[in-house]
Amino acid sequence: MLAAATDSTAILELLPHGVVLVANDWRVTFANPEASRLLGSSGATLWDRCPDLEHTAFASGFRYAMSDRTALLTESALPSVGWCQARALPTQDGGLLISLRQVHGHTVERGQAKQALMNS
Repeated sequence: MLAAATDSTAILELLPHGVVLVANDWRVTFANPEASRLLGSSGATLWDRCPDLEHTAFASGFRYAMSDRTALLTESALPSVGWCQARALPTQDGGLLISLRQVHGHTVERGQAKQALMNS
């Protein structure tokens, strides 16, 4: 079982997008290198690592996903990095698995336009 966990960690560290595991008290229990680049690497909690999150749609979205134990997909801008897309999935132990990737403005606009057409 230990070998499988080590293999999983190695795979997560190779991914081109950020992967963060947070406990139900928002302590970061795992962050791959890309997550550390996007959010910072110092601080015990997600909010300590990236205080800018509080001023984005990510903050309310992550809190909603945590409290309601529901999946979330959202986009917002982080001042230090630009536009990002985040997906949050509840974990069995009460925390969240968060994946983050940078997106370009035209990608965001295209997605919003597509959604607007689907809603009309």
